[in-house]
Amino acid sequence: TESSLLEATAAYTIFINKGMYEEPYSIEWTKDRWGKKIYKHKSEPEQVLSQNICSQMVQALKLVPHYLQQKLQTPWLNVESIGKTGTTNQMRTCWFVGATPSYVTGIYVGCDDNRALQHVASATYTAVPIWLEFNKALTHPQTTFNLDPHLRMVTVNARTGEATKTSDPQAITLLVE
Repeated sequence: TESSLLEATAAYTIFINKGMYEEPYSIEWTKDRWGKKIYKHKSEPEQVLSQNICSQMVQALKLVPHYLQQKLQTPWLNVESIGKTGTTNQMRTCWFVGATPSYVTGIYVGCDDNRALQHVASATYTAVPIWLEFNKALTHPQTTFNLDPHLRMVTVNARTGEATKTSDPQAITLLVE
């Protein structure tokens, strides 16, 4: 099923907010010409997933920035991050939705007339660098994700899913009950 960049970005807020969904908004507050606030956004968060499931998703989505950092060979953020890239058929658009413990950002790259991007265009080399530079410019008040303390870490081989040692070159760490 398809989703817009806004919908995908909103979904990531669930993972970093322990299962709470909050409708995205553009304007936090507005002041009149005398400096008096005349509008302030009011949110109505709703619990839609358990912290357990969100923690497992965060742990799995941490693998993407780890892979991207190795592929791009560029300095990464000084905070934990999660993310997912995407490219549409015929390379018309590419996107990256990424999150730190404090912020969720979606980046969309495409042409207004829906023509295909260059054959070398991919989210890894277009949307991800934009996301990375934007997040490097932010102050991140929180540096680690809040994970469910009832889960435990296990190391498995990424290809087989079997338990393995951390020295295995294909080792990944997952959270389980």
